[in-house]
Formats: sequence, structure tokens, C-alpha cells
Amino acid sequence: PYYSSTYTYEDYAPAYRVGYEGYRMHPDKTFEEVETRLQDDYIAQRGSSRLDWIDARHATRSAFNRLAHRTVHIVH
Repeated sequence: PYYSSTYTYEDYAPAYRVGYEGYRMHPDKTFEEVETRLQDDYIAQRGSSRLDWIDARHATRSAFNRLAHRTVHIVH
């Protein structure tokens, strides 16, 4: 598990947001394909979060993959 009680939800929130927004912007890509972009987005949007990317990465990936697994892709 990536969660550490050292941090609060407010520390994790920017990472979750970047993951959700990243998936919405790139639904046809895997996390690995857009990770560099998500890292840049997190660094730009982290605000007062105490998480460095190395710690935020897991939360971002979790949020990204949560949407990826919930989304049904219809092929015509």
C-alpha cells in the first residue's frame, strides 16, 4: 500500500486529482505512456502537498487506473 499516516488527505489530494484528470485527457493511453506528463502536472499543481513525486506517483497511478478499470470502451 502506498498510503502513509505521516501524510494527510490534503497531501494526497493533488496526486489523486492529477491521476483523474490525466486519465480523462488520455483515456486511450496507459499510465506508463503518460507518466512523464503526469509527473510534470503534479509538480506544477501540488501546491502545499508534502509529497514528492516519488511518493505521489503511487496515488496518481491508483487514481488513473481506477478510472481506466471503470470505463467501458465500446468498439464500433
